[in-house]
Amino acid sequence: MIKGAIPYFRTKKRGTIVTMSSGIMYLASKFALEAISEGLQLQLRPFSIRLLILEPGLFRTNWLVGSFEIPERGLSEGYVGTTIDEGLTMYATMHGSQDGDPKKAAKIVIDVITGVGFGSDEKVRSCLRLPLGIDAMEKAREYVKTLTEELDSIEVIARSTSFTQC
Repeated sequence: MIKGAIPYFRTKKRGTIVTMSSGIMYLASKFALEAISEGLQLQLRPFSIRLLILEPGLFRTNWLVGSFEIPERGLSEGYVGTTIDEGLTMYATMHGSQDGDPKKAAKIVIDVITGVGFGSDEKVRSCLRLPLGIDAMEKAREYVKTLTEELDSIEVIARSTSFTQC
């Protein structure tokens, strides 16, 4: 779909391509979509084509009903006590108590795409990612913190590969 929309948007010199991710890199396909969106944003900016990655947290929808199954025999021993085990346990008990309001999120997404309400702020319009929900924002900040800590840990190594570094 993205490939089909680009020529139309390029001719019009405007448009917004919206992709749906999760803000957490638990699936290779979602991580790949984020990478594609980052690359396309750079390539399409000269044509005033915007990329927007929606990163919703947990919203009070029916997503948790029938969208996952805990194996009847339980998890393989190696997965017991891991984040997969914790996630399945959490999902099994939280339906109907998710903090996110899907109607509020839908309105905000439309506002951000159309440039009204929250979307009228130029800084918001220039953002690639739109985390939605308190949990999504916390996960995004946690990811950035971890990445910053990793970069700080290896900065000397990275810089040591330069011809000009002693």
